[in-house]
Amino acid sequence: MNIIQKTYQFLLLLAIAFVITQCANPVAPQGGPKDEIPPTILDMDPPNYSSNFNQERLIIQFDEYVKLQGLTNQLMISPPLNYDPRIRTRGKSVVIEIDEPLRDSTTYTFFFGDAIVDITEANALKNFEYVFSTGLLIDSMAVKGTVVNAFDAMPKDGIAVMLYALEIDSIPIDSLPILVRPNYVSRTNDKGEFELNNLRNIPYKLIALLDMNSNYLYDLPNEQIAFSDTIIMPAFLGRKIYIPPADTMKVDTTKKIKEKNKSTKVEKPAKKIPRDSTLVISDSSMVVSEKSKINFAYQPHELFMFLEVDSTQKILESNVSKGSLITFRLKYPCSEFKLNPINFYPSTEWNQLEVNRTNDTILCWVHANMPDSLTIEFVADSIILDTLDFVLNKVNPNALVDTTQIEKISTFSNIILGKIQPNKKLVIESEYPLINYDFSGMSLEGDTLDIPLLIKFKDSVNRTFYLDRELNEKTKYKFIIPDSSMLDIKGRVNDSLIYEFETRANDEYATIVVNATVTDSTQQWIIQLINPEKKVVGQQHIIGNGSVTFRYLKPLKYKLKAILDENRNGIWDTGNYLMHRQAEKILMFSSEIEARENWVTDQSWELK
Repeated sequence: MNIIQKTYQFLLLLAIAFVITQCANPVAPQGGPKDEIPPTILDMDPPNYSSNFNQERLIIQFDEYVKLQGLTNQLMISPPLNYDPRIRTRGKSVVIEIDEPLRDSTTYTFFFGDAIVDITEANALKNFEYVFSTGLLIDSMAVKGTVVNAFDAMPKDGIAVMLYALEIDSIPIDSLPILVRPNYVSRTNDKGEFELNNLRNIPYKLIALLDMNSNYLYDLPNEQIAFSDTIIMPAFLGRKIYIPPADTMKVDTTKKIKEKNKSTKVEKPAKKIPRDSTLVISDSSMVVSEKSKINFAYQPHELFMFLEVDSTQKILESNVSKGSLITFRLKYPCSEFKLNPINFYPSTEWNQLEVNRTNDTILCWVHANMPDSLTIEFVADSIILDTLDFVLNKVNPNALVDTTQIEKISTFSNIILGKIQPNKKLVIESEYPLINYDFSGMSLEGDTLDIPLLIKFKDSVNRTFYLDRELNEKTKYKFIIPDSSMLDIKGRVNDSLIYEFETRANDEYATIVVNATVTDSTQQWIIQLINPEKKVVGQQHIIGNGSVTFRYLKPLKYKLKAILDENRNGIWDTGNYLMHRQAEKILMFSSEIEARENWVTDQSWELK
């Protein structure tokens, strides 16, 4: 055989192999109208809702080639298995292989969500459940409800909702979600709704979990949790069955399923199962005695999800800026603190301390005569949090310094685009604390009031001051600070400064009045007004019935939020699972409130 013949034979074999490969791998067909129909179930082995299940393999046959999409995120098996089953596609079938013994007399649910799709356009078989029992009966009880964020009442999607049977005497009830996997599990949809079906009629503990490591245990500090305050009982909400559509079809009996290590068998003709395989309640399938058992007064459970906080105080961040400013940011506010020098021994005051409004950030302005390297012990509320090292006055040796320019004080104001709201006061902030100042030469032009200027500091380090004067609406002002009126801790003085601004007219703003009524006159409620950027623009509190007024509002659409301030600390507090403490209750007003220019909007709200 010559070389040409051998080459010809090789190319022929290669072409045949290519054709066989293409035939063996199903692909989406090209051309034609777009396929929008999800795959249809033709047969299930064993049938859905089978009892006395004792197999290791389940097979679902479809009318077209299918694939699994997002199975890891969507598959929920209830009760959970110790080992993940092997789930794969084989042609037009999905094969499930279970590698462990199952519990006796237990109903299992394999919830696939939308994970089974066709290979053409990824049309999903929605909310598909495969249910079977290892006992004589299929359990028929159910639990329904919703999970929302406890802080803003927004629905929580993709949350694991778990039930624990109270059967383990050696483990305290509260420790169940921490130590053992649940008996039943489901997942919330994008509306926060959940449903657990095919349950035994026994008491349960109900928990919802943002399961960060997918192990069905509450074991990570960043996992959010929600829980029912009481032990719950499931209810009979109707027996669920498949209702075949009117246009049923016969299966081609020439099709075959080849099972591993089993002889080939011919399929039985089967009716077409609905394309959307969500189970439906069928009254026609129930006998009278079953209908009478349905709990039509069933109230779905409401779970409020929160993230517990670690109550241990700590320093979240510390750094040096501006050469000699040390900033400490704490996890929680502190009532008192102290900075103890460790490697230096100052004979005079070595710093000026500035605390923010929420008492969780401390600015330490270090004086100029201190060493460049400091070791400081930070004490908060009589507890030593840490000992830290800082290097001050870091200067780039290659930086060019203009010695002909004398550095001046830098200042900032609350003037925005040349305007200030009529209810606001002019505020001036220096970059560094002031050690000397003379306000007597400062003047305000544009005010007809013949009274002396009153200037006050807002902070403890004399860095921010304000003009204590009510400003007229729709008036032009000029505030003048003469040269060298201020001296800061870096030895800098100010240039002559002129601040020109105009106050806005009152009729440019809107007012919202909230008339709140409460069911318990001893409770304190916080009423918040939230703008479209989800920022709280106003907050007031009431005890008992009362009204709150939000003035000088931009004409926008606002939301109202109410917080039941149980400990009266003026803020929303999260919950604690082991302490049986729910997050503080919040209410969101049912609709947005439109604020209009030069208009007062009155809104009634019942808080209960």
